[in-house]
Amino acid sequence: MTDRLRPRLPLIALLVAAGLALGCTQVPDPPGFDNPLDPDGTHGDPFNVEANFLTGGVAVTWTALDLPGVMGYEILRSGDEDGPYNVIGSVEHPTILYLDRNFAPNLPNYYKVRATDAYGNSTLISGVAAARIAAPPRLVLADTTTTATRHLALTIEVALGDSAAVDSLRSFATAATVVFDEEGAAGLPWDLGPAAGGDWKHLYVRVYTAGIASPVFHDSIKVRFAPDLKLEGNPATLADRTPALRVIGPGVTQMRFAPDRASLQVAAWLPGDHTHADHLLGDQLDAQMIYGEFACDFGFTVVDSIAAVPDDLQPLTLTVNGGAAATSALLVPLAADVSATHMRFAESLPELGVTSWQPYAAQTTFAHSACAGDPAKTIWAQYRNDWVTADPVSGGFQWLPPEALGVTIAAPDTVTSGDATAITGTAVAGTCGDPLSLVEVEAGAGWQAASGLATWTSAWTAPAVADTTTITVSARVTAGTGTSTDTHDIVVLPE
Repeated sequence: MTDRLRPRLPLIALLVAAGLALGCTQVPDPPGFDNPLDPDGTHGDPFNVEANFLTGGVAVTWTALDLPGVMGYEILRSGDEDGPYNVIGSVEHPTILYLDRNFAPNLPNYYKVRATDAYGNSTLISGVAAARIAAPPRLVLADTTTTATRHLALTIEVALGDSAAVDSLRSFATAATVVFDEEGAAGLPWDLGPAAGGDWKHLYVRVYTAGIASPVFHDSIKVRFAPDLKLEGNPATLADRTPALRVIGPGVTQMRFAPDRASLQVAAWLPGDHTHADHLLGDQLDAQMIYGEFACDFGFTVVDSIAAVPDDLQPLTLTVNGGAAATSALLVPLAADVSATHMRFAESLPELGVTSWQPYAAQTTFAHSACAGDPAKTIWAQYRNDWVTADPVSGGFQWLPPEALGVTIAAPDTVTSGDATAITGTAVAGTCGDPLSLVEVEAGAGWQAASGLATWTSAWTAPAVADTTTITVSARVTAGTGTSTDTHDIVVLPE
């Protein structure tokens, strides 16, 4: 038998244990547990497989096995009751449903189920009664069970047949005829006709094979035209009097908008679309309603509405430099989370009043005056939208120049008594400092002017010493009224 269990199945260990005899010279006790896969046992077929056609596929159901070791189920299908059966899918225990979307259309389909354990071993299927279903042709009216438009692309698939009659009437009084290609498929545009929301539209198909008609097959689809009016991005408040509107849902052939339901009746119809950006709100700061009426090709309309709330720009907070108290950057980041259309910035209120407006951005940068003025900087900001111009707000930070007045020494660490040595170095004026005016060196004989400024040098002769001596050399730079000093130790060795 091709479907017999493999040896040493853990799943079968419990099923056959009850069949072991206690001895050949005594009558065994009645079994406490029959093999549920034995068609001649008291349990018979344990799976009770059923198959039912649903929209989109065949639903195969069965009874779960309440046995230790059962990990899952394999579903098998055949075009003949006697097989052969092939595995078409699997599910984990205790799931007892499988939807077969690849059934053979307009042909008998037979299904069986077997249990599997953790090692991949499976139970017999010889004792499982096959569930039979005569599947209809595969009809595809739409991707879902509902439609918002009467015009569909109808697809029919069959395994056996050369043509079909298609009609919305069971009588086939107005039937259209389609011819299947070599793959058993045919397609045609289909008009469901006028309808009201919630109506069911029906389709009837009769397949012909060499002139012999099949039974009538039927499918249905529900009319559901329900566009949803939203504000683009779902904002809590608005900055623009012409907000971006979004129409969610298919099938809109025409649409129109108004501030109230009564005004819809005289509003001009527009071509159907998913967006609309020309509806003008009123200049009042109060919440306002937007009504939209949407028409579909079934012949009816749907009205939906949404509230639009203008932003009053209160409260308004300007965040300067990310909240940090100081910076050495020339560009300072600014942020204000408001519903605005424009903004402007300056370092004083008088300057702010004459500064040009720029488009609003939640985050931007401001080039401050850097070295001009006091290091304690203040930035003023003002925001506006289509309803409100907010009062100015400000924030401050401490300006830290990135480069300060300074001098550095470049000299040897060790010299010999009497050696002539050049002490050199560099000097910087600082980002916001006066120009360099003087560099001086002191190496034991008082301050002496060096040659050069940004790059300087000073001649020096190591003094005569009897013992190893450390001499501290100093350099000093002057810029305006500011000075900065650096030191360097030189070890003088005796001759």
